Amino acid sequence: MSAAQPGRLVPATINLAMDHSIEEIILVAAYVKLYEFIIALRQWTETDVEGHLFVIKRNTQPHFLLIILNSRNTGYFVEIIDGHFELNLRQPFLRYQNGVRRIYGIWFSQTQEFQRAAEVFTRIVSTYAQPPSSR
Repeated sequence: MSAAQPGRLVPATINLAMDHSIEEIILVAAYVKLYEFIIALRQWTETDVEGHLFVIKRNTQPHFLLIILNSRNTGYFVEIIDGHFELNLRQPFLRYQNGVRRIYGIWFSQTQEFQRAAEVFTRIVSTYAQPPSSR
């Protein structure tokens, strides 16, 4: 699987099961909804992305991916979680800024899933604050 551009929909014809670099699925959330902050308008807008969320760990670059299997159309939303990923947590939203400076908010329908996601994302982002040899 080639690295996707940050914050982009990827056609559903890409089969994640064929990505042999996946080591484990770290997180699964049953239902999330994606929002984007439009800086020029200074407001949040609803996107057409909602569905199951997965965070996967891979044995090659990029090592961590956020994937939302979109139930509203036939694509996946894919985001690379790396050293450029800036995290902000405010229940029920996990907000982040990616490497190309786009700002997104993920709304979690279940409190327990938000709490688990907050732990997982915080742990992943903190690994990039450490020297590369300790990751």
